[in-house]
Amino acid sequence: MGKYDYMTSVNIAETYFHQLDAPLKEFVIFEKSAHYPQFEQEELFAEWLNKMWGDISE
Repeated sequence: MGKYDYMTSVNIAETYFHQLDAPLKEFVIFEKSAHYPQFEQEELFAEWLNKMWGDISE
């Protein structure tokens, strides 16, 4: 989630996130992004993605 996302409220998204029941979940706020952190903070997003999914074996 981008901290400066004006399309989706960070507070509402986080409230919804806490209602989800999942064995593994993480609410991440990218401090220098708006609606597209995967493009606006590309390297940091890739690091997070690799951290979350890089060690999962099939």
